[in-house]
Amino acid sequence: MPVEEQIEDITDIACECCGFKTVYSSGFVYLEDEEDIPEAEYVARWIDGKGDHGVSFLVYIESFEKYVSVMFDFDQHAFTVVNPDDNDWGDVEDTELLDRDQIVDTDHAIDLFKLLDEIWLKDKSLNKFAEMVMVDTGPVD
Repeated sequence: MPVEEQIEDITDIACECCGFKTVYSSGFVYLEDEEDIPEAEYVARWIDGKGDHGVSFLVYIESFEKYVSVMFDFDQHAFTVVNPDDNDWGDVEDTELLDRDQIVDTDHAIDLFKLLDEIWLKDKSLNKFAEMVMVDTGPVD
């Protein structure tokens, strides 16, 4: 399975705006068909039961030896690479995070989004949460 050593942690950390608990899921992801893309450590974070907060991702990019921060927005159904100042990762220093321009419009973005897709599809905790909050925004018949 392309997501390994997955750990879910439902914390007592309350969201400042709604008071709901923060959930973390972490592990390692690799792509079976892409041997040139190394395994990556990741953390996914969301607010339990609150899809309007989206999902934050922290993914290690081996070639930089740093992390990249990414947001998923359920309304837009889209991932967005964000700058270090745009997402608080607590103990992770800004110097350990890549700026958005170091990823966007590079080959690193292609690899990153392949890894994010695999995490989205294979992380069991994230799947359970996404199924619960996902809303069909297609046209109504």
